Amino acid sequence: MRIPLLSGREFNAGDTAASTKVAIINEAMAKEFFANRNPIGVHFALGGGNDVKPNIEIVGVVKNAKEGHVRDADRPYFYRPYSQFGKLFGMSFYIRSQQEPLLMAKALRETVRGADANLPVYDLKTVKRVVDEDLFAERVIAGLAAAFGGLAALLAALGIYGVLAYLVAQRTREIGIRVALGAAAGHVRGLVFKEVGWMVLAGAVVGLPLSYGLARLSESLLYGVQAGDVPLYAASLGIICLVAGAAGYIPSRRATRIDPIVALRYE
Repeated sequence: MRIPLLSGREFNAGDTAASTKVAIINEAMAKEFFANRNPIGVHFALGGGNDVKPNIEIVGVVKNAKEGHVRDADRPYFYRPYSQFGKLFGMSFYIRSQQEPLLMAKALRETVRGADANLPVYDLKTVKRVVDEDLFAERVIAGLAAAFGGLAALLAALGIYGVLAYLVAQRTREIGIRVALGAAAGHVRGLVFKEVGWMVLAGAVVGLPLSYGLARLSESLLYGVQAGDVPLYAASLGIICLVAGAAGYIPSRRATRIDPIVALRYE
């Protein structure tokens, strides 16, 4: 399984039904039950009652691994060698191979059929498919969120464009006077983008705290969401600035082309 070993040893050929019963625990179990001591060599028992003896020795500690769903929190687990576990009514095998999954599935079925023709083989899946199925809901939600986010960005761009176009129209006379007095095109363009900056700043002051609050709420609902992801906030703010800048380009360009004579006559 390639789960990293932190201390102790892994299972080996000497762990048989006749040898000492052994187990390997994960990091979460070591922290919860053996926080102040080394768990290697400690014995524990399965089951309860006065007649149960702790006859399973801990021989290793491994890092935490996802046993059920990828979104599950780390929980205490221990592993036993199959040679000491006894009969099982059902089991799952994880097989690592360089072959194509479809070719591997055919070989697996033939191998099992050769051992026992009546033994069924079902639910063959690649790990990628298992993860895809597990994250299907999150990916649908993420896709919808991205679509609505794109729509919101488009509406924001149209809103900024409308406000700036109205602003330029309202300040036509002022801009004409500035141009008549020798104001450069860059100065006039700066007047428009100054308003863009105030809009972005106001949106950031209101939006960033709300985004953080929603991210904290989503941490427990969606896999991989982190409320404190600073690069994500920076990237989002950068995209907003680009959208706002693109929306402000046409009004600013229009402002630099105002004819001072026409502007002075503008009511």
